[in-house]
Amino acid sequence: MPENRDYITSTDENGSISISQEVLSTIVALAVSEANGGVRLAGVNGGDLDRKNLAKALRVTSSDGGSVAVDLSVRVRYGEKIPAVAAALQDTVGQAVESQAGLSVDAVNIHVVALDFSAQEAE
Repeated sequence: MPENRDYITSTDENGSISISQEVLSTIVALAVSEANGGVRLAGVNGGDLDRKNLAKALRVTSSDGGSVAVDLSVRVRYGEKIPAVAAALQDTVGQAVESQAGLSVDAVNIHVVALDFSAQEAE
């Protein structure tokens, strides 16, 4: 196994499964991109991200019990109901991590750092 990557490992009676932070970040990023409500990952100061800079917008941490917590910095489309968008995103991300990585999700913490006005400007 490559030594310069961070992994989250779950162990059961059959052995252990290690999933890289990069894989978990990709699962989370794709779940965000598929979510409804005009939400996007946001970089430092709410700016746009590219795939290389996912660590600026999300973090997946593990606990000793093998479960994970996800922290997301997002931009929400102007005019959307932020609490409703955030709650839906929490469900979407939690389900994606649980179903694809088989990890229990303790929390999905949403940090709305900017509003997205691009849809308004297009009209």
